[in-house]
Parts: sequence; structure tokens; C-alpha cells
Amino acid sequence: MKKVFLVLILVSAFFCASCSSQNDSSSESRATLRSEAELLCSSTNWTSQIDASLLSGKVSGIPGITASVPQDTFSLNAVLESMPPVYPSLPDFYELDLSGMEADARVVLDSFCKALVSGKDAESFFEAKNLYSLAIFRYDLRMELGKNFSLQSYVAGKPGSTKNVYECPVRFSLKNGYSFDAVVYIQKNEDAWKVGQITFRNSYQE
Repeated sequence: MKKVFLVLILVSAFFCASCSSQNDSSSESRATLRSEAELLCSSTNWTSQIDASLLSGKVSGIPGITASVPQDTFSLNAVLESMPPVYPSLPDFYELDLSGMEADARVVLDSFCKALVSGKDAESFFEAKNLYSLAIFRYDLRMELGKNFSLQSYVAGKPGSTKNVYECPVRFSLKNGYSFDAVVYIQKNEDAWKVGQITFRNSYQE
């Protein structure tokens, strides 16, 4: 019985010594890590904060969303989908937005302008009684740009509209760096869209 008791005492003493050794080792490890971290921090050259006020300032919410609604990517997408699209524009020109035109009228405008740029048949887009407008337009171009001007490209801006008529601003670019603006009137006669008139507006140098 005494031997068993002595064995238990020795085992308990060994266990306590082992735990004490582990605790001391753990404390030493923590102390070593802390000293290394402090040494690293003190030896590092820190830069000054850039726009530090932004870090302490209040972040505003997403426009159009109340504070009670979670502001995440889903709510942001919902707001963006409800906002009207933004179209590009050129200096001193209109937004390049033809979304308000009927599809058939837009096809006529596009095809007519391409015919002018490429030098192909543009007369077929007019009714015979309105061909004088194209002749006057070409005369104005020769007077303004000379006889040997060469068109290179065009862009159409957001049109004004009345009943069955679109007033379409168009900017034509020339190969010599000039550009000029014109207005093309697309009108509906019976069931077909035609070019009713084209007028020269002004020219620019790039």
C-alpha cells in the first residue's frame, strides 16, 4: 500500500513539473515573439497617411437608397438598373443617342449618311420632289469646303421630333481634318420613311 502511495506521489510531482516547464516555455515564447514584433515595428520607417481624413470621415450611402436598406452589390445594381443610360457626346454637339428613333427611320438615316460618305447613290433616299434639297446641300459644301473635299465618317446625334418627322443632327468628318455639321430631316410619307431635307449648318477644323 505504501509503495502504491509513493508511486502516485511521484507521478503527480512529475506531472506538475512537466506542466510548469511547459508554461515557462510558453511564456518565454510569447515574450520572444513580442520583443521581435516590437523590434520590427521600431526599425520600420512608416510613411505618413495619405488623405487621413477619408479614414475617419463618414462614408455616405448609395444615392437613391435609404439607410434602412442594406447597402450591398445587390442594392447598388438595382439603383443602376433604374437610372437612365448615359450616352457619349462630342464637343459642341449632341448626345449620340438614337434610342428615341423608330428602327425603320434610323435605318434610313444610317444608310443615307453612309451613301454620302462613300459617294454612292444618295438620291434614292429622297422623294423626287425633294431632290432639290440635296443639290443645294452639295452646292453649300463646295462653297464652304472646296470642290475636292472627301468625306471620311459621320456620327448622328440625338434627334428632335415632331409628328412623323425626325430632325437629326449629323457631324461629318473629312479626310483633311475638317468636320461639319448638318441636319437631316427624316419624314414618314404614307408607310415609308424618306429623307425630306438636308441642310448644311457649319464647319470646324480639328
